[in-house]
Amino acid sequence: MPPPTPSTRSAPGAQGDPSFSQAHLSAERLEAVQVRRRRAQQLLEGKPKTRATYEAALRDYEWFCKERKLPMEAFPITADKVTLFMDQELERPHKSSDGKSTIPGTKLGRSAISNIISGLEHFRLEMADLWPAGNETRLSLRSNASIKVIEDTVKKGTAGRTETAQALKAIGGTSTGLTRDEIADCATWAFEEGVTRNRTAQLIRDRAMFLGAASLAFRGDSIRTLEWSDMFVREEVLPGRGEQQRLKLLAVRSDNSKVNAEGRVDEFGMARARDVRRCAVSALAFHSLFVFQLLDKVVPDFAPKFGDDKYGQWGRRDWWGLKMFPAEGDHEAMSYSTHRRRFRKMFDANGIMSDKVTHALRPAAAQIARTNGASADEMKAQGGWRTEGSYRACYDRTIPLGAVVALAGFDGRSLESYFVSRSQVDPPQELQKRLFPWVEQELASLQTRYTSNSMTADFALRDFLHTLIWFRTIILQDAAFLINETSAAWLWANEPIFSDPAFTAFAASIMAESANLDNIAEKQLGEMPEKLAGGVKAMMKEQVAESARQHNELLEVIHRQSEAISQLQGMMRVFMPSTTQTTLSSSTSTLSIQQTQSGAICEYHTTT
Repeated sequence: MPPPTPSTRSAPGAQGDPSFSQAHLSAERLEAVQVRRRRAQQLLEGKPKTRATYEAALRDYEWFCKERKLPMEAFPITADKVTLFMDQELERPHKSSDGKSTIPGTKLGRSAISNIISGLEHFRLEMADLWPAGNETRLSLRSNASIKVIEDTVKKGTAGRTETAQALKAIGGTSTGLTRDEIADCATWAFEEGVTRNRTAQLIRDRAMFLGAASLAFRGDSIRTLEWSDMFVREEVLPGRGEQQRLKLLAVRSDNSKVNAEGRVDEFGMARARDVRRCAVSALAFHSLFVFQLLDKVVPDFAPKFGDDKYGQWGRRDWWGLKMFPAEGDHEAMSYSTHRRRFRKMFDANGIMSDKVTHALRPAAAQIARTNGASADEMKAQGGWRTEGSYRACYDRTIPLGAVVALAGFDGRSLESYFVSRSQVDPPQELQKRLFPWVEQELASLQTRYTSNSMTADFALRDFLHTLIWFRTIILQDAAFLINETSAAWLWANEPIFSDPAFTAFAASIMAESANLDNIAEKQLGEMPEKLAGGVKAMMKEQVAESARQHNELLEVIHRQSEAISQLQGMMRVFMPSTTQTTLSSSTSTLSIQQTQSGAICEYHTTT
């Protein structure tokens, strides 16, 4: 077995140090080589998992060169040396997840072999110019016939396929990935499991990562690197509904990491889900509630700092780097190992067996979306999967609404089917203002800064603050339903707003109104042909909801008018004591004041 991991070196290679060969380089060439090596290291620093894989391959390669029967110099890295090393690697068993042991009866597969070759190719290229020109040191490893044969052997080997088939039988294949119910079970468990504020905050964070990955079909490294400044609200017009009934999405900006070879920044969206337990938008809203309010952290300093040339004309914006899912520090992304450990605990607690952990939600999202009618092209766009040609990569920036609607639990083939009844009942303003109470002040401060200095413009901050305002509504609406699903959760017993009589009354109202909206629409559409029902149902529900809103507004107006009439009656009794007749009907809001001594006649009529 290879020895323990050595300490990190500034340059690869503990033996065969190429420094003696640098005499053939000009000063300019040597400086250029150092620039390239530094930039190559910076590139890997942005991909910690890839860096760890490459460095592990280099360590194993060096150990092999030193410990083989006929030792050889590890450097320069050449195709012949790598061929000898890979011949051994083809027979090596897999290492366990902690790297401390091996798994009997296994062999490295195509992906592992390819990663090892890529890692050694990275370091070969990094040091190529440090050696005198020669065919062996300057040729790509994959251009060598022996290396090609090794990779082809792994791709076509029946042993590897047999092992894979056995693994799929043991721990499940694509067809046995995470189901809707398993996703809901994990999300519910994470909400209820916490017994302290900090413990609950961790689980709510994990839940947001879990459901976010399921709704966005993101890789693990893509979800871990999201920042709060990447988040904004986006509205889309649904065909057949018109401009007045837009679909409201929570969107994020992301380069989607490994699958994005062009380095572009794309926009990905998610909609509120039919099932409140599996709603990623709701999960992120509750996560933000803990981060920016319940954990008693200081509100971030959103003002830019100027004067540091390192940050250019826009100044330093520390809040831009705040990670959604941080490690110990708020600006440090969660590591792969922590991500894997947290998800594995969630899986084990809910009896889920899966050969994938941080990557598990990506195939699950694809299956759910396709089952709900999303097209393959829409799902590729939602998950950032590579497609042929340059159209999507270079020009198309639209959010694939079919996939978004399907992942929210509706028919991806009929966008008009999207309707979340709980979103139709607005919470009282007095409750909304108790969540993120500092938002309006920060919006005002942003405007004040911009008025005095246009270089303080911060569209990301504006979008973020408006997203938190939307989150107020989502938290209160969804809490009314989640309380019944997760009655034992720490949050409900310890956050005063959820035991406030005003919230209790609102919760009862929204549940009744939501059920009523669904029942009315279902009853009216019971005999409608199925094909027509999908497209019309949502529009009818929204019409019913709008009628209910107008009815409630009218009742409120009548109530105010009745109060005004009562006050007017009292005043007239004082100033016109000899009134011959004064009548008030609360049912019709009709006031009739007949002839008085002064000859005044006052009539007021309101009917419903």
